[in-house]
Amino acid sequence: INAEYMGIQKMKDDGVSEMQIIVDTPHSYLPIQDPFWLGNCMAMLYKNHNPRIVIGPHWPLYLCTILVISVFSFLYIFGILIYRNAILVAGAIFLLLFLIGSYTMTAILNPGIPNRDLTRFDPEYIDQLIANKSFSFCTKCKVYRNLKLVTQHCQECDLCVEGFDHHCPWTGKCIGKGNTLHFYLFLGSLLFLLVYIMFTALTITQITSHLVSVSYTHLTLPTS
Repeated sequence: INAEYMGIQKMKDDGVSEMQIIVDTPHSYLPIQDPFWLGNCMAMLYKNHNPRIVIGPHWPLYLCTILVISVFSFLYIFGILIYRNAILVAGAIFLLLFLIGSYTMTAILNPGIPNRDLTRFDPEYIDQLIANKSFSFCTKCKVYRNLKLVTQHCQECDLCVEGFDHHCPWTGKCIGKGNTLHFYLFLGSLLFLLVYIMFTALTITQITSHLVSVSYTHLTLPTS
């Protein structure tokens, strides 16, 4: 194995490309690591050399966003809504918790980093994939990218992401095949929460206005 590693190092010193090294080297001898840092992201809870949890480089924006949404929602729920109707309070709390859950899952789940376990590929299979142009090799990530899954290399995360949609700084990282569903659930719950707050606020305003109008009418009625 040491001789194999020395051979790999010699190929690198001779200027052989990373892609050619992987194709020419027996994969059982390729070093596979599960690093904490993958590109600009923090990776945790590996399974088969693929992380389940990936925290993006813009995680402070996620914390700021979740803090702002939570603070304003709690102020409205427990400062205004709680004095009106228990059912309205329960509905608002449910929407808020669902929003926080889907948003957090979007921010922590693996967005779709290609499997880094190269031992599952044999040289003949890799040659076939390259010949069919269904896979390409990323020299930065050292992984094979499935072109059918719209795999792109994100410059912000410095990682390849399968099913790449876009890089969202508010979730801290990219949106890909691994967290697209949770991202849409977050957007939907955010929209529902905003509509819910506006509807209940308008209803409370109308009821309050009606009560004030009735009270004012009673105060101004002439006494017989």
